[in-house]
Amino acid sequence: MQIFEKIKIKLKDGESKIIKICGIPILQYDKIKPGNNVNTRYYYPKRPVSRINKGKLFFYLKVHYGDYATFLCLQNWINIVSAIGGDYFIICDNDQLKSKILTKIIFPNSDIKFIKSQRRELKNVITNLTTDFWKNPGYAHATTFYHSKEHGIEEFWNIDADDTLFLTDSIKTAEILKKVRDYAKRHDIELFSLDMWRSRTRNKAWTFGITYTQKPTKFVAIANKESGTWKKDYSGCDNGLNIDWYVTYLKNTNKMRAETYYVENCSFIHFGRRRDFLTNIMGSYLCNWQNGKLTFPIISQIYKNKEVGIIPISAECIKFDLGLKLEDCLQFQKNILIPKYPNILKNLWNVNKF
Repeated sequence: MQIFEKIKIKLKDGESKIIKICGIPILQYDKIKPGNNVNTRYYYPKRPVSRINKGKLFFYLKVHYGDYATFLCLQNWINIVSAIGGDYFIICDNDQLKSKILTKIIFPNSDIKFIKSQRRELKNVITNLTTDFWKNPGYAHATTFYHSKEHGIEEFWNIDADDTLFLTDSIKTAEILKKVRDYAKRHDIELFSLDMWRSRTRNKAWTFGITYTQKPTKFVAIANKESGTWKKDYSGCDNGLNIDWYVTYLKNTNKMRAETYYVENCSFIHFGRRRDFLTNIMGSYLCNWQNGKLTFPIISQIYKNKEVGIIPISAECIKFDLGLKLEDCLQFQKNILIPKYPNILKNLWNVNKF
């Protein structure tokens, strides 16, 4: 641990710096530049829980990895939260990764809130909700419920923020999330998640990923009484049982209402744990939803396997049509994913018109 540390943070309209002594923040100061003016303020960093604004929709942005995809995805989610007028907690258990996030992400303001998974508090609970391999992700997911209950947050978005990417700009994605949230509230859906695996598993699995959540106290009450006996009926479904399978069980037994949605003509990337789209084609993927079909272009076009690469969208999934076009997603993909090569390399590689 460094005795003295100064962390510089990039803000949308300026910068912020945090001074730490032996890892403890003792001073923060912001330089904001509205127009031609420069406003500077100094203050003692407050604990995240003291800065909860219950008038805003909260996002729990779960981050575990620390590679290029993490910062690409997290930056996009920070932009989306800002566009929707929400607030967020970044759930990160790694202090080194936390420092990287602070230096690599451009934040809308200096109110940046980190929390860690409640591992000690949830040890007994997670034993009953997952198998050993999936305990760490289980802690992060469960923390969103227990933390929100503790602080009176009655609704939130639970986001895998280090490996999920809507190929739509932040304004359009904010519009999508608003529509999904409104639908869930009207129809009393307690867990409403994007179709990352529901269609692919032919309705066998409900999964987290990009999930609107309400009534977290209900989940906590059920989970606190769980004995783990539910696992015996799902032991042959996967190579390990994560908290997603527990919610699948809650859905199948009508203990909670968990549903799945998708967006017509929308493209989406799941980077997965290995981030390898050519050899880990089931775990890392690009996909799009269109005309009742869920298409995985890498599988269907590169591997020429349309049976696996083009499948029916589950009839259980609820469609949202916001007038997107696949061409819009492709353009966004080019803008955000294609590196901005220097002109000399563009000329060398003859990619000026890409």
